[in-house]
Amino acid sequence: MLERAKEKALFGWGSYDRNQIMNPTNGVIETITDGRWIILIGQFGWLGFLAEFGLLVLPIFLLWREVRYRDPEHYSPLIVPLSVILAVNVFDMLPNATLTPLTWLMAGALTGYAETLRNGRATYRSSQQLQWRPVL
Repeated sequence: MLERAKEKALFGWGSYDRNQIMNPTNGVIETITDGRWIILIGQFGWLGFLAEFGLLVLPIFLLWREVRYRDPEHYSPLIVPLSVILAVNVFDMLPNATLTPLTWLMAGALTGYAETLRNGRATYRSSQQLQWRPVL
């Protein structure tokens, strides 16, 4: 599968099983793809892989950026377990193709909350009397 994906590494083969390896004599598909990473690289290339996994991991980095300078009482404690669930789910998608709408829902909810924290950053800064420091 990787040898086939290397032939069109940047954008991939597209859909309709063109990324699969077929038997030239009878036309039967000889491969079974299980991991989400090989499906994405075969169909959409490295750009598609980075786009999908980047969109799924982006909320974790956005939340980290927003909460690292805040005290824990200034953001919801529910974002920590939800971020861990999303990270474990994305990590599990590498060997297994288990992308569900719930994964996209978690990523969207965490991104929305990170944007809410970003919009309230100026208000939070003005309310703090002490110099900003990272909370470890």
